[in-house]
This record gives sequence, C-alpha cells and structure tokens, in this order.
Amino acid sequence: MLAETLRQAGVRKNIWYLPAVESLYVTDHGPVVSQGSPLATGLLDVPRFNHEAVIKALRVDQAGESTFPEFLQAIWNAGVVHYLRTKPQLLSIGLAILRAVSLRH
Repeated sequence: MLAETLRQAGVRKNIWYLPAVESLYVTDHGPVVSQGSPLATGLLDVPRFNHEAVIKALRVDQAGESTFPEFLQAIWNAGVVHYLRTKPQLLSIGLAILRAVSLRH
C-alpha cells in the first residue's frame, strides 16, 4: 500500500496542488517535490466546490474504478485546489480530501 510505504520512508506531510499536479513530500530527510502533468493550463476559473462530487470521486477511487490521474481530475472538477496529508492521515486520503481547501467554499 502506498500510504504505508510513504510512512515507512519518513514522509511526515504530503501537500498537493491542483490543477498543477504538484506534490511536495516533507520527509524526515528533507523535502522532495514531484511535478506531474497538469490537469489544465492557462488562466482558469476554479470550479465551484462540490462536496457530493468529492465524495463520489473518493468512492470511485476506493472501489478501484479510476486511475490516480482520473481521481485527481475528478477532485479538481469538484473544486479541490489543494489538500494536505499529515503523518496520521497518510492512511486515509479520504480525511485529507474532506479537509480540502477551496477558494469558493
């Protein structure tokens, strides 16, 4: 499981920024950044936060019915622009998403 691997590697915090698909891992050994393929480019309106769509994206992901990029696209479309996972939350992405920051909440 990815969450357990991250915990064992000393990841204390994982910060995601959407739609850039940038992830900052704060570890016991120092920070590491991962830059994925952006979900969108240019000047954009941030989608309105939609709690029900976030829950749906989580359920689809947890059922194994989406890829990780599809999951990120779904939560971006639901208005999630940033989320943070701290060490106790690494075992549950659901907790992190429910605490997601939206500019238009």
